[in-house]
Amino acid sequence: MTKTSKFTIKTEEDVERFLSAEFPELPIEQVMDAFDWAFFGGQYEPTDTKKVWAKRIKILRRDSGTDETAELEEIWHRNNPKTGGADPADYMVADWVKMAFEELGARISFGISAEFAGAPSTRFGRVVQAAFAYRNLSTNWRRPAQNLAEQLD
Repeated sequence: MTKTSKFTIKTEEDVERFLSAEFPELPIEQVMDAFDWAFFGGQYEPTDTKKVWAKRIKILRRDSGTDETAELEEIWHRNNPKTGGADPADYMVADWVKMAFEELGARISFGISAEFAGAPSTRFGRVVQAAFAYRNLSTNWRRPAQNLAEQLD
């Protein structure tokens, strides 16, 4: 019988407690600074349908006075279309976690726990899962973490 793991992380204090347990060998200030963008920064928004994007771009062009912001939005959507149920913006959050690992010189690997069904067995997977939980993302941690870890092999 396999156990399941219910993962919740809601406050900045939860994030700090979690990261200090995952990186006991490093000063917590350094760890929090590295993961600031993955947990607290960035303008994360789930990717919308093409119709919603077209409307948003039209409004941006009208309201901003410049087309630069609208063009960046359009480029993002063109290069990261929402397909197959995967939200590329969720992969972006996982990529921010990967960049923090690189900054700290921590190993990026992927694995699934044999003890807890569907739970990550590596530090990288656990931190991706925590970032998703903190940001209330419905995407499962597994595929984004696995894809990023495999890119490094």
